[in-house]
Amino acid sequence: MAEHHTASDCKHKASSNAGGSVSGNGRPSSPAGCGGSGGGLSGGLTQPAGWQSLLSFTILFLAWLAGFSSRLFAVYPGLMVTAGLIHYILNLLHVTVHIRDVCVFLAPVFSGLTSISTFLLTRELWNQGAGLLAACFIAIVPGYISRSVAGSFDNEGIAIFALQFTYYLWVKSVKTGSVFWAIGCCLSYFYMVSAWGGYVFIINLIPLHVFVLLLMQRFSRRLYIAYSTFYIVGLVLSMQIPFVGFQPIRTSEHMAAAGVFALLQAYAFLQYLKDRLTRQEFQTLFFLGVSLAAGVVFLTVIYLTYTGYIAPWSGRFYSLWDTGYAKIHIPIIASVSEHQPTTWVSFFFDLHILVCTFPAGLWFCIKNINDERVFVALYAISAVYFAGVMVRLMLTLTPVVCMLSAIAFSSVFEHYLGDDMKRENPPAEDSSDEDDKRNQGNLYDKAGKVRKHVSEQDRPEEGLAINSESDYFTPQGEFRVDKAGSPTLLNCLMYKMSYYRFGEMQLDFRTPPGFDRTRNAEIGNKDIRLKHLEEAFTSEHWLVRIYRVKKQENRQALDHKLRNIAAKQKYTSKKTAKRKRGYIKNKLVLKKGKKLNKKSV
Repeated sequence: MAEHHTASDCKHKASSNAGGSVSGNGRPSSPAGCGGSGGGLSGGLTQPAGWQSLLSFTILFLAWLAGFSSRLFAVYPGLMVTAGLIHYILNLLHVTVHIRDVCVFLAPVFSGLTSISTFLLTRELWNQGAGLLAACFIAIVPGYISRSVAGSFDNEGIAIFALQFTYYLWVKSVKTGSVFWAIGCCLSYFYMVSAWGGYVFIINLIPLHVFVLLLMQRFSRRLYIAYSTFYIVGLVLSMQIPFVGFQPIRTSEHMAAAGVFALLQAYAFLQYLKDRLTRQEFQTLFFLGVSLAAGVVFLTVIYLTYTGYIAPWSGRFYSLWDTGYAKIHIPIIASVSEHQPTTWVSFFFDLHILVCTFPAGLWFCIKNINDERVFVALYAISAVYFAGVMVRLMLTLTPVVCMLSAIAFSSVFEHYLGDDMKRENPPAEDSSDEDDKRNQGNLYDKAGKVRKHVSEQDRPEEGLAINSESDYFTPQGEFRVDKAGSPTLLNCLMYKMSYYRFGEMQLDFRTPPGFDRTRNAEIGNKDIRLKHLEEAFTSEHWLVRIYRVKKQENRQALDHKLRNIAAKQKYTSKKTAKRKRGYIKNKLVLKKGKKLNKKSV
């Protein structure tokens, strides 16, 4: 009976502990005097429950391992590898951070990298000002914010950076013809393949760029080196991703790149023969060679597709060309909201005012076309089409819209906005004479009429001012414009021309009149008066000031002393007419009746 009561008490205590009593180490506390104090799995391996727990753990572990190994070849590993690598490096540098925090802030960090890559790409296409505008636009555009917010742990969060950076390196390699930049483009493409299935857009857009350049007869050695390196190295690297495998050589999505590669090699070979054959021989060989090569490639592709070695277009990619294909054959693709066609309102919601300025930037690029601007034009046209077919691909349109809008704004700003120096230049040139010193162009700012800037920098007349430079500093060696400044500086002509009437201006009620916000000081000489100069022009921000010399009647009269100069006496030469006559040394004398020859001379 006693044993029976003890067992029942243990069961009662165990049930009460299961209701929520937890010990300090996080495990349910076992009642004293019960068999639970023996340790092990549910009372030890000697009990049946212990073996059941071990068996359950083993089954779950094997199931997880099998699921992980299957998912390893079914996803793009770039996102997880990136987060894990950042976590490993931070902990290696003794920056303790949880992997969860790395995943949360991964997208915002890569959005900053996307802005940098967009700046670099736009700078290569246009100029640095357009690059800065493009970086600002892509940082705030709604079409990319959805993929760059904190907590968005998605493939697109890092893929857009890889997309833009790959395009930048491709443009750089085409412009330079360097194998270094081409290898860098391949490495960036490899990262893009590991991150997102949208790498197919890259492997089709770059061959399209090369093909169009060949049609425009813009073939060059730079283009040949860039694409040949990119295709071979990029193909090998992309096949190292387990999820991709042999798709680059066995699917229809990658056949365009292979065809352009073969075409480029044939074109380069024909260019080589063109320099070594006559025109008639080259035309005959060109016709036969192109016809034979095109027929062989066409028949080979048909045979490989018929035998199943080359897989046809997948349903998702085929629906981009035939918009009604997915609704009829693969309804599950059409049922996804991201695969629906884009409405016109979505373009404005995702791109805002940029959708209006984007065509202007495209027109500027086409107007001033070159090899790299052909690429951005093709990028824009193809991205607009794909974004109209599928709302998800608005993400690929957003970067190029930001770039072309930045080019449009930059071109407009160059014509209608300028600094004070550029505004000063036309009126100063119109009101200056041709021989004025002002028009000698001694400023390295592209403002002078005669643009010999570098040679004008070393004029010897500036040597005196350089020798007396120490007089313009305080005894402590400081350059100050306030009352503590050097008297030489406060009374020099440059200081007076810079701060003339500036002491009358009060820019803010918190600062005194004549306060220089750039130097954060109140000027030391406010009572400035000019004798021989008068103000002609002052720019809006007082950065450029032009003075003109006062007219004669406005100048201060100078006292001139009369000088007595004795007149010179008239001087007459004493030489006679015969002496004034000159003569020619070693003059030849001619005699009549004799002919001169070389020997007599």
